[in-house]
Amino acid sequence: MRIISELFQKLRVLIKNSNFDVNSYLVFNELNKEQQKIIDNAISILKENTVDEVKVFGGNIEKNEEKLEKLKDNIKKELENEEYNEIKNDLKKLINSYVKNFQLLIPMVCGAIIPVKQLTFVEVYFRTIPRIMVDNEKPEKMSIDDNSISYYGEIKCIIPRITLFGKIKDADPLFAPLIGDLDLGDFNPEKSEHKGPMIGNYSYITELITSMDKDTTKNNLTRYHEQYQRHGEPICDFLLKDKELMDAMEKLSSAIESKRTSSSVSICAIAVPNIQDKSTIVVVQDESKSPTAYATCFEALLRFSALCYEAPSTKKPSEMSTSPTPPTQAGQAIGPGGQRLEVWTQEELVKDAAERGLGTGLPPNMELWTEEQLLDMTKSRTDLGVNLPEWSEEELEKLTKSRQGTLNIPEWKDTGLPVCKKCGYTLREGWSECPICNWKVGVPVPKEEQEKDSSDDIEKIEQIQNEDKNGSE
Repeated sequence: MRIISELFQKLRVLIKNSNFDVNSYLVFNELNKEQQKIIDNAISILKENTVDEVKVFGGNIEKNEEKLEKLKDNIKKELENEEYNEIKNDLKKLINSYVKNFQLLIPMVCGAIIPVKQLTFVEVYFRTIPRIMVDNEKPEKMSIDDNSISYYGEIKCIIPRITLFGKIKDADPLFAPLIGDLDLGDFNPEKSEHKGPMIGNYSYITELITSMDKDTTKNNLTRYHEQYQRHGEPICDFLLKDKELMDAMEKLSSAIESKRTSSSVSICAIAVPNIQDKSTIVVVQDESKSPTAYATCFEALLRFSALCYEAPSTKKPSEMSTSPTPPTQAGQAIGPGGQRLEVWTQEELVKDAAERGLGTGLPPNMELWTEEQLLDMTKSRTDLGVNLPEWSEEELEKLTKSRQGTLNIPEWKDTGLPVCKKCGYTLREGWSECPICNWKVGVPVPKEEQEKDSSDDIEKIEQIQNEDKNGSE
């Protein structure tokens, strides 16, 4: 085989370009026996709270054979590109293996949308999360990990920022804030065919779950643990103090316990505020493949979501709604507290102003000045500072030293603290990277990154303005 790193890189490019989208193979209200068994287990813990028909879906190859054949044809065409010429034969073996595993994975995918009562959600979502595992060093050895399940839901409040829960080897589990933007890959909500709230967008939730495995996301956990000593973000500090919540979250089996990853950090849950939908999506996953995994995962979701409502700076539904205009009645209005307020029409205000100012709009006996009179008054006042003393810069320095007496007060000098070349944040001596944008200290910023940051800044400013506008409403 060719060099492993090059081969693996080309394999990832080919997989990305071929669009292996499980969402395209889902069929609603039709499950195989294994899928039905999983869904029954997922719903059983919610039977007392289910209020309507449960919608179920599962991956189905038989009803999507044409899509699968089209995928294979697209892969063949993609392999004809010149960039794959040198490793075409080796790459072909790997992609064929990946396609076979993808066919095995499709029937393992299933989920349910469960309408509930007396909970923090209107609907609870459940899904399995099978993954094709490709070894970076031995990409020819592929397998499927089907240990993971997830419960997720939408709560009608907006938390102050994206919040993560995860585990670090040899340390206590913790909640941590996400600093910066969440990496959702190539997913673009504006190009999505899905209409309606993001909670129902299967591809979006897939990218949320995928982002939990990315180093850029997991680094936020270690940064909050090491650099910030697990303290500083109000919502995270609030969640960490709740013992019942932490007990429930600690029961979750992460990728560390399932040995799905060799990393020392794993994220089990994420809460993402969505300003447009005026809500927050909370996603929790468990990787134990235990009969108790359903109850463990759902309990964690329920407690995590409930505490988000009580977290500092969380915007509740009542705070997000626009207050109705007080009703007007024959010369009076009712204030928000029930008080009666007098109102006037525009004609009444004009008439009242004319009566008070005798046609000038001003109270009677008030002195008036013309523009010429004001100019003359200004000129007459220019001699006010004629006899005031003046000092040169040298005289002021001597005066300052004479007032110091015997004190030797050193002049202020700039210590020259380093500044992040990307975001401008002032850095401490000895720091190797910026805690705000993770840019390496001293590394120049490429022109394309500067242009990207400028566009990102504009988007963030617009987002803040929209938040302020929504808050003021």
